[in-house]
Amino acid sequence: MKRLPWFRPGHVEATELAELSEPSSGIAADTKRMEELGRKPKTPLERRFVHGQAVWGLASTVVITWQNMVLLSPIALLSGGLAGFFWASIVVFAAMWVVYIGLREKAERWPVAAGQYYWVAQLAPRRYAKPLSYLSGWKLMSAWQVFLAAGVMIIGNGIAALVVYLNGSSPIWLPTVVGIITTILIFVVNRWCPQGLARAEYMLLIFHLTVFVVFMAVLLGLRKHSGLPYAMPRDMFLTFRNGGGWNSMGAAVVLTAVVPMSSAIGYDCIIHLGEEIQKAASIVPKVFIWAYSANCILGLCTVVAVTLSINDIDTLLSTPLSLSGSVGPVVQMLDTATASRSWTTAVFTLLLLTLIP
Repeated sequence: MKRLPWFRPGHVEATELAELSEPSSGIAADTKRMEELGRKPKTPLERRFVHGQAVWGLASTVVITWQNMVLLSPIALLSGGLAGFFWASIVVFAAMWVVYIGLREKAERWPVAAGQYYWVAQLAPRRYAKPLSYLSGWKLMSAWQVFLAAGVMIIGNGIAALVVYLNGSSPIWLPTVVGIITTILIFVVNRWCPQGLARAEYMLLIFHLTVFVVFMAVLLGLRKHSGLPYAMPRDMFLTFRNGGGWNSMGAAVVLTAVVPMSSAIGYDCIIHLGEEIQKAASIVPKVFIWAYSANCILGLCTVVAVTLSINDIDTLLSTPLSLSGSVGPVVQMLDTATASRSWTTAVFTLLLLTLIP
């Protein structure tokens, strides 16, 4: 990998940004900047993301922060309770914001698709640059494989939970088959429909936000309309739980952080498309932080809505539907709030559809 000429091992010159051309509009400026970084853009220009809204939509629909907070909430509620879920989410989102600030600075200087792999090669001392860059690349590849597998299995488990809700039982193989089909669909769309995907991201962002509003209105609004009480604020802020039988309450709450952590990672997907985004040096850093911040707000709103709609965790987690899988309690929450099979099916189906893009 080519190292930039103004780098010395273990040291970054203060003048490095001045030697790069200023970000400007147009394909020519993008090409020039890539050449200055020792890269040659190989992606056909007509396949590039042009607008920041499309990049924002891409990040929101790939990471699906608020959807993860909903669908994985039973895990957090079982481990740390209402208060554990709430405070763990606050701490994790704040900590990840600091991490992303650091990534933003590097994305502004080197908007290349290799991302962390390239940055390590440039910033590490020359003696360790190759092995550290190699390890970073393998870590990234492994992490994204796990990320994809987890996402498609959530879809599979969600469909299985819906089948249990409608029919009373579900084949044990259904989540795996649905996950495989979803993976193939994702590959086909990204491989053979890149132009349509780039143009559709803005509409997918609107759909993403619309379903969020619908979900919040149904979960909280219809619950109030049905005369069901909300959880007490004291329970949401102060009632912790050690449902896993750990040695201490602190350990249980720390493990609860797995749910918000899995919902906060992945926004570096914008960085890895840096060579497919016009004006990447200016759009990528800006959208990177704003997309994460906005989706964190949606995620925290989701946490508040979920915790307010639960009065008894043990009752929620002990219903036959909840015992069908990790996503089952979410269907049970909607059914309790709406008292309608059709409303529950419709809202949960919309929720699952936001995961597929």
